[in-house]
Amino acid sequence: MPLEMIRLHPAQDYDTPFDDACDGFNQRWWTNSTLASKPLKDDCWSFFDEGNEVARAVISSTTIDGDNYEGLENIIAVRDIDFFEVRRQYRRKGLGREAAALLVDHYQRQVLSAFPIDESADSFWSAAGFVYFPRKEQADIRDSSHRSYDPLFLHGVKV
Repeated sequence: MPLEMIRLHPAQDYDTPFDDACDGFNQRWWTNSTLASKPLKDDCWSFFDEGNEVARAVISSTTIDGDNYEGLENIIAVRDIDFFEVRRQYRRKGLGREAAALLVDHYQRQVLSAFPIDESADSFWSAAGFVYFPRKEQADIRDSSHRSYDPLFLHGVKV
């Protein structure tokens, strides 16, 4: 049975729409001030397989200065995948790739960006059809104070 992608809406400003009682997710991402520090205008998605929540995503609108990346030029409007996580017990079963494919399909006329947090995430985004764009001036720096130094992967960009 294919995954079901459901858009979530917070009950009020400064609130997260995700279920904080759901184990297997990084609770720091989904329940604390990271999402609830401002009125949430981002797209929040939850992915279900046979009634079980298996993945989550938060998508925002932003721009990327393409001049900073090899193979890109100008400023690019993107839908940025701010947070994406597959629930611990459902990892390595293809559900993350299926959830990423649903996002690509939903945002089909827009460029999607992802800034992976580790090398296994690099592999994941590559396998999901995203293309890596290295920075021109400096090496990719994970966990930098400014996210734009993290490795950049894009889907749907014309180069």
